[in-house]
Amino acid sequence: MSGAKRALRKVVSAWCAGRGDAPQILRVCDACGEERWVALDRRVRTVELDAHLPHGRRADAVLRDAGGRARLVVRLSDGSRLAHRATTDAGVPLVELSGAALVADPLRWRPLRESGLSRWRCRCAQARPLPVDDAFSLRVLGCPLGLRREDAPGASTYASVVHDCARCHFFVGIGYADAGRRRVSLYCSFGAAGRRRVGPAPAPRLPILDDDGVLLPSDRATSA
Repeated sequence: MSGAKRALRKVVSAWCAGRGDAPQILRVCDACGEERWVALDRRVRTVELDAHLPHGRRADAVLRDAGGRARLVVRLSDGSRLAHRATTDAGVPLVELSGAALVADPLRWRPLRESGLSRWRCRCAQARPLPVDDAFSLRVLGCPLGLRREDAPGASTYASVVHDCARCHFFVGIGYADAGRRRVSLYCSFGAAGRRRVGPAPAPRLPILDDDGVLLPSDRATSA
């Protein structure tokens, strides 16, 4: 068993037993790119290494709830020789982590690749989407500030992403409005309560124990 798998098992098991804080996954807002550490699903109760999945596939680790249902599949990009590992698993979120990074800091998981995780948004959750015209000339239709208006009588207001939105206090970001990435929306926080932007914060560190519950040498030296 690799050191990465042992580190993963220790921190998840300690958290499930109430002896430590939850490992955290780095999430990126899909609209503006803001980052935040998000704790693992509270329903996780056990961790299984070298787990068996349907159709003969394997997983470096599977996190399960109290009923045994898989909540997260973990694949290591290095530090694993397990054969037939899954790259995706229908209905179950999957993250690929660096084994070396996991050993260095087992509480902070930075996905190299992910699938099936729920979307996360920062202050964009309070922003409203405004459509960008189909010609993709970066005109935002329906700007609430009324910065620009077409010449036709009764025409709706619009704004230029480059000249107006980029300098606007209410600008949040631009994202795709559909799964096929064929339509673009701009997210505007005009009229929404302001929220302080918070970037990635260090996750709390846990002592790494051996199988007998004794501090490993590096932690013993650090605490001395």
